[in-house]
Amino acid sequence: MERIPAILEMLETEDDKQRDQGLDEFTRNNSIPRDVAEFLSVLVRLVKPKTIVEVGTSVGYSSIWLGAAAKSFDGKVISFETKKDRAERANNLIKEAGLDDVVEIRNEDFLKADLPEFDFLFIDGDRQEYVNYFNKGFPHLKNGGCILANNTLGYFEQLRTYIEMVRDHPECDSVLIAIGHGLELTYKHSETEFDVFKKFTMVR
Repeated sequence: MERIPAILEMLETEDDKQRDQGLDEFTRNNSIPRDVAEFLSVLVRLVKPKTIVEVGTSVGYSSIWLGAAAKSFDGKVISFETKKDRAERANNLIKEAGLDDVVEIRNEDFLKADLPEFDFLFIDGDRQEYVNYFNKGFPHLKNGGCILANNTLGYFEQLRTYIEMVRDHPECDSVLIAIGHGLELTYKHSETEFDVFKKFTMVR
């Protein structure tokens, strides 16, 4: 665990250099911004989800933030990355960070995976697949669970369908958070909660 700050700093420096070199998002590490990582860590420690699923590991920067937060309350993280080289590096960094008892890196397609029930889903994968990620994951998300989708301001037009879907979904409440390139935070409520909320909005 004491290695975590050094590993995160190394990845941040690496990401900055790759951006300065003009590498595209498919070539560089493409880690989430520091402010998004800090928000993610605080949110997870507040919500305390027992099982966190991440779509889009890259080299493990966000996975380390998630794992360190989850370790504080005995949670666990399952992260999906389709690129073998990225998954392997992420796995090595997770071990170096002392989080391999908390974080599991799966080198497979989230859309084809057998999923457990979980309490929190962080989506930071292929933006073309956000709607499919939601449809795949939502049945496995427990009532009271959350979905946090990255890049919803910076790529609003590309993710408009996703945003409209979660805003209009009868089992969800969803709000935009203006951090980084934008985050859409979606809460899955029970039917009882929805009935109360619907009556409240009708009164207003």
